Amino acid sequence: MIGNGEQSEYTETWELGESPTELRSLPPMESEVYFKLKLITTSFTIIAKNKRRVKKMDRKKVLKQQYREIPIEAGIYTITNKKNGKVCVVSTRNFKTINGVKFSLENGGYANKKLVEEWKEYGKDAFSFEIVEVLKPKEDPYYNEKEELAKLEDKWLDKLLPFGEKGYNNRKN
Repeated sequence: MIGNGEQSEYTETWELGESPTELRSLPPMESEVYFKLKLITTSFTIIAKNKRRVKKMDRKKVLKQQYREIPIEAGIYTITNKKNGKVCVVSTRNFKTINGVKFSLENGGYANKKLVEEWKEYGKDAFSFEIVEVLKPKEDPYYNEKEELAKLEDKWLDKLLPFGEKGYNNRKN
């Protein structure tokens, strides 16, 4: 390149000779061929490097797609403290949110403060998450998922009685 942005008509290409310190000038014809070969090998190197990245990106895309394909299911799950046997019964409209609950417990942002305290005290390995019942959706146009989920939660609260010393839930009035 010339200072004002114009290209020069003659370019000279250099390559390493026999020893690493020896440079030799290539004639214009060889220079063009050498440049094209160098460009091709560089391109293949770049493509080979990018293929590794593409494989990682493809794997990531596949995992995301698999996650999206998991059906959204509502239901009841429990969080059980394996050290003291306390249980927390939780209803959710989407079981995929369990990972968010774990994150909230780790960071102390979960709504149930008794559970957060014991999570910090005993550590995450002391707790287990178990899906106890999946809400079966109905085709009825008057079907209300929220109401059905509340009934299902009440059923499990009555069954497990996770209140006071036995659990983390509070009694409803």
